[in-house]
Amino acid sequence: MRIGRFEVRERLGRGGMGTVYRAFDPVLQRDVALKAMEGDLGDQADRVRDEARALARLTHPNVVAVHELGVEAGQVFVAMEHVQGPNLGAWAATLEPAVRPAAVLEAFIQAGMGLQAAHDAGLVHRDIKPENLLRHADGRVVVADFGLAVLEGSDEGVVAGTPPFIAPEVLEHGTAGPSSDQFAFAASLWRLLDPEAALRDRDARIDPIVKDALIRALDPDPDVRWSSVRALLQALVAARAPDPSARRRAVLLERVQRVWIDGVLAASLRTRSSFALPLAWVPEAEDAPPSLLAAVEEAHGFLLVLGEPGGGKSTLLLKLADAMLQNARIDPGEPVPVVLLLASLADRTVPLERWVEDELVAKYGLPRPDVAPWIRDGTLALLLDGLDEVAPEQRGAVVEKLEAFRREHGSVVVVTSREAEHDALARRLSANRAVRIGPVPEGAAEVAGLPGAARTPLMLTLLAGSDAAPPDGSEVLPWLYGRFVDHALSDLPPVERTTLLDGLGSLAAAMTRSDRTEIWLEELQPAWLFPDGPRMLAYTLGTVLLTLICVGVNLAVSVTVEGDALSGLIFGLCSVPTILVFNGGWTIRPTERLRYSWRRLVRLALPGLAMGLTVGAIYGMFYVLWVNLVFGAVAGLVVVTTLAFEPSLREGRLRPNEGIRRSAWSALLVGSMGFVLGGGVLGYVAVPAVLPYLEPPSTLVGLPHPERSAAAVAGPMLGLIAGMVRGGWAVVMHLALRVVLAATTPLPLRLVPLLEAAADRGLLRRVGGGYLFLHRSFQRFVGSRAAS
Repeated sequence: MRIGRFEVRERLGRGGMGTVYRAFDPVLQRDVALKAMEGDLGDQADRVRDEARALARLTHPNVVAVHELGVEAGQVFVAMEHVQGPNLGAWAATLEPAVRPAAVLEAFIQAGMGLQAAHDAGLVHRDIKPENLLRHADGRVVVADFGLAVLEGSDEGVVAGTPPFIAPEVLEHGTAGPSSDQFAFAASLWRLLDPEAALRDRDARIDPIVKDALIRALDPDPDVRWSSVRALLQALVAARAPDPSARRRAVLLERVQRVWIDGVLAASLRTRSSFALPLAWVPEAEDAPPSLLAAVEEAHGFLLVLGEPGGGKSTLLLKLADAMLQNARIDPGEPVPVVLLLASLADRTVPLERWVEDELVAKYGLPRPDVAPWIRDGTLALLLDGLDEVAPEQRGAVVEKLEAFRREHGSVVVVTSREAEHDALARRLSANRAVRIGPVPEGAAEVAGLPGAARTPLMLTLLAGSDAAPPDGSEVLPWLYGRFVDHALSDLPPVERTTLLDGLGSLAAAMTRSDRTEIWLEELQPAWLFPDGPRMLAYTLGTVLLTLICVGVNLAVSVTVEGDALSGLIFGLCSVPTILVFNGGWTIRPTERLRYSWRRLVRLALPGLAMGLTVGAIYGMFYVLWVNLVFGAVAGLVVVTTLAFEPSLREGRLRPNEGIRRSAWSALLVGSMGFVLGGGVLGYVAVPAVLPYLEPPSTLVGLPHPERSAAAVAGPMLGLIAGMVRGGWAVVMHLALRVVLAATTPLPLRLVPLLEAAADRGLLRRVGGGYLFLHRSFQRFVGSRAAS
């Protein structure tokens, strides 16, 4: 059988558009893969020729080469490079489990390079799957079988591809593009890494970096996926990096993308009108910067961005973060942008480096050992939003910190501020350059007569669709916010609407009063939520709950084991101040991550010993003094040994109130260790040492197994103290706080549904596991509305 000049040797496979043969080219004396298109293509022949020619012009080592395009008896055929090797699905099945993940990932990175090259040439493959990714004997991987390929933008709405690799938008609308190829590519890689796990299953046995990258590529919404296969590959490359720091950098890139670009910027752009905002140098200069990224380069990395309230400073800063993020993905030498809110820098005594470190650990989920070197060596670009949101009496100190940080580290630092507040500072920020964001051009204003100062993106967005004219003067913004809220909540029944508004208003008023702009449930504190009366009620309720737990557990253990209620009552009452002292008072301190610190052990040894001797002396008033002093000293050191687990913020708060849930697990872990260690040391070390010297009234005398009894009593007692200090008290006090909130404010006991409902309607923005109001002026509006 011959097709053109090619001698057909065997059939290799059959697809939806034709049959592939292995054929011999007698002119060039080589084997080729010959694809003969099915039937007479009629008026489709020109399209097929155009696509084949586009493929022929594409020369890339990871794309199968096209040698010739021809027509034989009205039938189009394409002669391509013949790959003497298996497809990736068959090849992966032959690999040992230990080497399979890394080898498959490496092969797909090669295939992804070929797919991106096809996209750059304007081709959409439409049938990416493991069977269409071929591996040469020398290890080179190529993308093959472009039989369903179309030029980008030319598909006719026909569903093409192979389930389960077809993207949802193709199944629903038949619209294929580079994003649908990305979906199929990610689905293929996922299937080979963990065939048993459903797509996007967080429990899949896949490297975390690879899993996060693929979950985004597999998102049902094409707009949420990676901007290109190239961007996906940049994330996947980090997974094969032997340097843990490089892997952490990839995690940071993904977190910035997920939290700020996908979570805040994308949501903002979906709900706001998009305007090209003019930039101007301050002081005025003729050559205005074309973009904020260009302004940062001109300012040699230290830039001040000024503007009016609602003028687009935050949105522009996030667009800058997006642009810098793309550069950082391509070039490992580029700094990674991190967006931080300066309003959270509440303590003027905290060095800026420590504040940045804490924010990156809490908000971005990075391990502290990696963060500190990145801050020192300039790996991070700090995009700091809202200098004007810092408390007025602290702005000068923050300016000094920013300038000192920049002098010492040389990192990229971009700061935003409202212009009036910055100009009012006794000491203004001495950035290398400053830019001013101008109002939206007059031609873009949708409401005639709106004054220039009010032509901000926020106002124009709020005015969109309005059928009424705003009042004159300073009441424009409250009027706009009122109409915005009415429209956003128009579908809610009156009772739910009132509950949502009153609850948000109460929270907003407390946040404004304490100069806070972020809502993190694990960071709620009575000190800034309540006035004096309810605050003391929260402290009292928390202490009562703690006392009931400590006394109840210790009474139950003492009565059950020793038949002595007095011992349990004494230790239960002594446990409460012990826990409060080691916790540092009533402040809620989530324990999200634990690491052992010998330095902390040495530092706590003396206070622990003193506390133990104090409790032993109280016991000695009712029992044998010297024996209980010994037991108290040993118990104090045991507790300190467990408390040397240093509490710190864990990697990533990506769900609401995750810090409190993790604190509960930390309490269980440390409490269990205290139970085992306390019971073992006191029961089987201390008791045998003092038992020969004991006489009544000691309760241990006369017990059949005093070691066991002492271990059974001491273990729960000491484990309870250790667990409460390391996370348990945070859980108890958070519960008390939530109860008092529900009793004294319009906020419900279950806060997450309320916050999620507000976020779904655009009143709040999700930031990882936290929330932001639509705008800081909107936060003040909601708070003042509730107060009135």
